Amino acid sequence: MANRIYIRSAAQISVQKPLCEDWMTDPIPHSGEYLRSQDPDFKQFLNPMQARRMGLILKRAIAVSLTALKDAGIECPDAIFTGTGLGCMENTENFLSAMCRDGEEMLPPTYFMMSTHNTISSAVAILLRCHGYNCTYSQKDISFESALLDAFIQLQAGRMGNALVGSHDETTPDTYRLLRGAGYFDDTVTAAEASSAFVLSADSGSLSLSKGPLCELADVQILHLPANLESIVKEYNASRILRSSDYFTLFGKCFSASGLGVYEAAMRIAKGLDKDILVVNDAGEDKGLVYLKSLCGDC
Repeated sequence: MANRIYIRSAAQISVQKPLCEDWMTDPIPHSGEYLRSQDPDFKQFLNPMQARRMGLILKRAIAVSLTALKDAGIECPDAIFTGTGLGCMENTENFLSAMCRDGEEMLPPTYFMMSTHNTISSAVAILLRCHGYNCTYSQKDISFESALLDAFIQLQAGRMGNALVGSHDETTPDTYRLLRGAGYFDDTVTAAEASSAFVLSADSGSLSLSKGPLCELADVQILHLPANLESIVKEYNASRILRSSDYFTLFGKCFSASGLGVYEAAMRIAKGLDKDILVVNDAGEDKGLVYLKSLCGDC
């Protein structure tokens, strides 16, 4: 029999107040075409020398990861799974700008080394001294669901006891301009950024906590060009369906926004507002379904 999987803790940095749940009672309204995330004081997580070497997305990933791990009561996870649509765009832009400016000669290697997609997951692992399984997924809008599905399957199979799953994307001004021109962003939604982290466990009592898990992670699905999406959604018989347009309203749109959708759903269930929620990432051609359930049955 497959193990039941639980979300032990979660943290976010977004257009809402970071690393807290103030958005549930006092959400920050946003309008306009483009917004950057509200960042916490990174001095809580990194010393000045560490912070100086890192781009913004790496600082955010470390901040949400350390916060989620602290809330879960563990120092080092068994594995790290990361989803990112575009990776470290700030460092990528810096590397390309230096290449153009210096005529492809005498290029400093730092920007290139810090620009790859798996830099995010690696930076977290190095800081935590985590030598376990480490994998990064980059599949546009379903990058987070891809990472979450991998963690879900491996935890169910008993290959690990807990896992840190993250979802991170930054939207620089140049990135926004290019994606807007390509049609990814339009006037119907605010372009934004997202960084979220979750600690998953295959045992609801495996960690020494003063509080229990937020909810159960009951199912994860990824569908490519489904012809019958609504029929599949109805099969879950969920009491609440949270679609992309719903969490875009609160957090804005980017390739990692679905991580914030799952974060929102987990917090709503943990607060007793819903007994189960199906998060439907229907923003792109590939669809992601994440089904969360309360631990206490009918609320």
